[in-house]
Amino acid sequence: MSKNDFGFYGSGLDGYVHYKQSVDRINQSAPMRKHEVKSSKKYEEKQLGSPVVSLFRVVSSIMIGLAIIFVILLLK
Repeated sequence: MSKNDFGFYGSGLDGYVHYKQSVDRINQSAPMRKHEVKSSKKYEEKQLGSPVVSLFRVVSSIMIGLAIIFVILLLK
């Protein structure tokens, strides 16, 4: 690859200009992507709650399942 070859974008001054425009566009949108990742993490935390609440949900689901199995076995 020569010094003035910018691959997909071409070579020489035109290649550099197209390459630079793409890099600038990517860098402008980068902070937005970081914000989207942070907001999605906050959404997940809000939906899941604290670890204690999550543990309570798991344990209560297991207990309900065991209760259903117990009732089914009693009815047989």
